[in-house]
Amino acid sequence: MTHVRLVARATAQEPSAGLEDRFAGRWDPRRTFQPGVGVLVQAVADALEAAGWRDPATPDAAGGLVVGTDLHCFESGARFLRRVRSPRAGTIPPTDFLFALASSAAASVGVAVGLAEYQSTIAMHGRSGFEAVRHAADRIRLGRLPRAVAAALTLVGPAAAPVLGGPGPFTMAAAWCLEGSSVPGGVLVDPDAGDGEGKQTTQVLADVPEPYRHLAAPSLLAAGRWIERLGACTVLHSDPVLGGASSIAFVID
Repeated sequence: MTHVRLVARATAQEPSAGLEDRFAGRWDPRRTFQPGVGVLVQAVADALEAAGWRDPATPDAAGGLVVGTDLHCFESGARFLRRVRSPRAGTIPPTDFLFALASSAAASVGVAVGLAEYQSTIAMHGRSGFEAVRHAADRIRLGRLPRAVAAALTLVGPAAAPVLGGPGPFTMAAAWCLEGSSVPGGVLVDPDAGDGEGKQTTQVLADVPEPYRHLAAPSLLAAGRWIERLGACTVLHSDPVLGGASSIAFVID
């Protein structure tokens, strides 16, 4: 039986200075990352390096990538729609269309760090973070991937913030490195054993504005906090917009 181990995790709310320079040979440092996506790249790169999966000298990381997104393409999608509807639209830049797609965040991360064995985007609003972990863990347990990064990006821009009743823009990204092992040990992820009662993510997110606590990246931040507090536990994350809940069980072996 293949166990799924949580090797490392990282959270970011802003990109570091000179982030684009960390991916020599893969990313042109003269091109800045799309707003918000740079935070996701930061979290993924930090998690990869914490896991020992990425050497800055040889930055092509092996493995798969699953990214969960909630609102990151809301602003770019609205901008693209305005251009299309404008009677003076003229030629619309292809980047406006590409960045309006939910998959654009994962594509940017893939260009920067690799993880080319498998790439997927989960777009289930606030449940996207947990579902990204569940999907990556399933791929590993089935033997389709030896390891993968499951990540989540939350990007609430000026247009989305009032819709959610929030205080203003908010950005957060979280990334988890997962690997398969025939021998149990460490923190194990079991998405199938997580049904039923458990700890709610919102209980440990007092530092996140209340309207944003149900979103994707804060859910993974909260799950990590529950692991630190309790070790073995089941964590539930509910999304009042999409409806329903996702759950993951963690076992300390």
